Amino acid sequence: MTLLSPEVISIPAQSERGKAEELVRQMELDREPLMPLFHDLQEFVAPFTSNVDNDDRTFQSEAYSILDETILYAKSTLASFFSSAMTNPSRAWRVWKISDPDLSESQAVKEWEYTTNDRAMTILSRSNFYDTMAWVYEEWPTFATAVVMIEEDERDVFRYVPLPIGS
Repeated sequence: MTLLSPEVISIPAQSERGKAEELVRQMELDREPLMPLFHDLQEFVAPFTSNVDNDDRTFQSEAYSILDETILYAKSTLASFFSSAMTNPSRAWRVWKISDPDLSESQAVKEWEYTTNDRAMTILSRSNFYDTMAWVYEEWPTFATAVVMIEEDERDVFRYVPLPIGS
């Protein structure tokens, strides 16, 4: 029996699944020191919307420690401010424009910009974007993070799926 030299032995590269599993493991390790804080936030600030441990729980009023509703009103007020300041559905908060100053003077380009912006705002208003952003604006200040997945939708073009902490 002959021994193979190290140059002949090849170790297969880590699979994509293995890389993803390692990344998830590392993210879980990074998150671990924050879990006590997340549990307190869930218990005292966001008992109705979060699920830190991703368990099958049902709401039981005695399981939460909200002493009064001040924090809930504060979250709602802050979320309303964010909504009106950043993504107010009653005004064009996002505008696409041509960067070339010579082209932007053309009437055809101005019409194209108007039509494009109008269509974009219509698509957002017909989808569940604003409902999802209302959730984001309450989740974001509580846990300092909020995740939304965007999916294609045959009827609404886009479907926004909020992913609460723990999901």
